[in-house]
Order: sequence, then C-alpha cells, then structure tokens
Amino acid sequence: MTFNNFLTNLNNGQEDKNKLSVLFWLNNAKKSKKTKLIPFYCRITLNGARATKWGFSANISIKNKKDWNSKLQRIMLDTEEAELQNDRMQRIKLDILQVFAVFELAGKPFTSLDIHNEYLGVKPAPVVHTLQNLVDKWEEMFQKLVELQEKSDKTLESYQEYNIKTVTYFGSNKPLMDFTESMWEDFRLHLRTLVITTGRNKGQTLHTNTVAKIMGHFGTLFNYAKKLRWLPIDLYEDCGSSRIKAKTLALTTKQLEHLIKIGVETKNEGLKTAIDIFVFLASTGFSYKDYCCLTAENFTTHEDGRKYIVKEYREKSPIAKRYGKSIVPILKEAHAFLDKYSENPDNFPKPDSHEVNDLLKIAWEIIGVTEEMALKNSRHTFINYARSVLGLPEVAIIAIVGHSTVRTTEESYLIRDIEMVENDLKRANL
Repeated sequence: MTFNNFLTNLNNGQEDKNKLSVLFWLNNAKKSKKTKLIPFYCRITLNGARATKWGFSANISIKNKKDWNSKLQRIMLDTEEAELQNDRMQRIKLDILQVFAVFELAGKPFTSLDIHNEYLGVKPAPVVHTLQNLVDKWEEMFQKLVELQEKSDKTLESYQEYNIKTVTYFGSNKPLMDFTESMWEDFRLHLRTLVITTGRNKGQTLHTNTVAKIMGHFGTLFNYAKKLRWLPIDLYEDCGSSRIKAKTLALTTKQLEHLIKIGVETKNEGLKTAIDIFVFLASTGFSYKDYCCLTAENFTTHEDGRKYIVKEYREKSPIAKRYGKSIVPILKEAHAFLDKYSENPDNFPKPDSHEVNDLLKIAWEIIGVTEEMALKNSRHTFINYARSVLGLPEVAIIAIVGHSTVRTTEESYLIRDIEMVENDLKRANL
C-alpha cells in the first residue's frame, strides 16, 4: 500500500484500527472585543479520546457565526477570503492525517495527544524516573511472582525492608540518571555504620552479610531499570549481587572436631544444646527452619541398613520441580545427635535461633573463630565437609542442599583451600 493510498483509505473510512476525528469549531469565548472576530479552533480526537479539551487555534476567524456550517465543516461565503480559509482548514486536516499515518505505519501505540504534539511541533518533556518509581515498579512485579507462588511473602518483606533503607538514604525523588559510581561505595559505608534502632539487636550495626544482601538488591533494582529501558544498558555494567559479596564462612574439619569436643565436655547445658544443633545441621546441610520442621516420617532406613532423611525441598527452590525431594545420608556426627534425642523429632531442642547464636559465640571464642559465625554457617560447613572430606561431587551436593545450579554451590559456599586439594590428591592416589 502506497502512502497516498493509505491516506485515501483513511478518508474513506477503510482503516478500522484507529478512528481519527479532526473537528473545527468556533470558540465564542475567545471572540475579540475589538474586531468582533470569532476564532476557529481545531480539536483532534482518537477513538473517542480528545487530545486536549479545547484543541488549538487554527489562526482563522469570521465575524458572523451563521456563516459557518459545522456539519460540512465549511465557511458558507462566496468570497475569495472564505475560499482561502476553507483551503487552510483542509491543509491542516491533511497535515494531521499525515502525522496520524506515520504513527500508524510505525506500529507502536500512540494517543491523540501524541498526534496533537507532533503536528504542533511540541516536544514532550522527557520522563524522569526516580528511585521511588523504580522501587514501586519492582515491588509490583515481585508481588505478581508471589501471587504465582514463584516467590514467597517472606522474601518480599525482606526486600521491602531493603527498599526502605535505600529510599531513606537517597530520597524518594532521586532521579535514576543522577546516580554515580561513587554513590555505591558511599551507600555501602553508610550501611556498615547504620545502627539498628529496634529489636533484640538494638544499638548494634548491621551484620556484614546483611549489608551485602542490601547492596546486592540495590544492584538488582538497577538491572531491572535497564530491562525497563529506564537506564542505558551499558550504565553501571557491574551492578548486581556480585558487586558486594558476602564472605563465605565455614568451620574447618579441625574446628568442627574441636566444637564437638567442647559440646561433650562443657557443663553449660545451653551451650551443649546449641553445639548439638549446629553439628547436626553441619552434618545434614539443613537450615534451622528445615530442622525445626522435621517429623518422624522424614526418617527412613535403606535395605542395606543405612539411614537417610528424606525431605521435600523448600518450596522456593527451583530444584524441587526437578527432583521433588532431598535425600540426605545420616553421617556419624548426626547419628550421635539422633541417639541422644531418641531419633524422635518431637524431642529435638528448638530454642530461638537468636539464643542459639548468642550461645555459639562462646564456642567460637574458645576454638579461635574470629569471624562473625552463626547457625546459617552450618550449611556452609556441611557443603565444604561433604566436598573436601567425603569427596562428594558438586552435582551430588546440590541435590542434597537444594541449590538450583552448581555455580551457586561453587561461588557462594565452597572454600577452595589446601585441605580440599590434599584430600582430592589422596583420593586419586597421587
């Protein structure tokens, strides 16, 4: 279809995608008190939606409104001036139709205001996306994932807390394009010195891993802005969760053995219980939440006599869709725990995790751990023990712990040290 034919079809009403109306009307409210002339205005309507309430001035006017036929859209005077004015209205209409045709051929959504502005040469003000706009858009997207049960409410709540800290620091009206590289480091330093004002940790600064998570989410927001085309693709190329990464902490084999010894010898029952729990988690790869949810049905014995814990993966774990269940062999360290509590999950101690972490600080001081360790590091310890000492391949480990990829295990959990290398060489008889 040629451009001229396209315009002809528009005028003949053969194009049914969008319905355009170009209407001229007399604006009596603008009648000149001096010349008594009444100006014509032109109003553009697309699919019933007006571009503006009044339209724009056509720079044409007449003295007597009776000379205007609104139905025919013509000035009904047999004069040269009237003919010129009618011709001008036709040219305006044709120019608007041409603008409309260009929008139609582009195949992108447009409005009557777009046509109005393009005809008049009005450049729309650039859209300025702010940090609050981005946060609102991201939370809207994540909420849909929660509704689809692909993400959990708890995860959304955590991210919303991160968003509050981010917006509080930078300000909700901060334009995204105003961010600079130096602001990343400034924000990280701010978080490292941020004092907690509520809860059991009141008066303390944020944990290193918490800072890393907030910074990682900060990068995630900017990557999402790129997907929305709110930011240039090449801006902050390295922004993301890897920008500031939490340090992987795990007990070595010797430290784990020392911890078990302390648990046997200590007379502090609270500390003994805390160590029991940590060692059990470090022997199974379970999180504390997984541990608290164990039931008698999760324990099974194979025909060869080996005992296993069979448990559904956490719902959010992508690997659950592939394998369905995690099958965890019970190591000797875990056997000691089960024997102590009669292999009955109902007898398992389940104190508050914060209390356990506070008690474990005593053990860390005794065995010489200077890093900020917690219950969650038991999972790191299991993965490193399974790989370094037991020699399990990464693919077997991810099936036990529920990681979605080997990369997650290697980058976030494994600590490749001399102990792992030496054990690999021994197994290979080298």
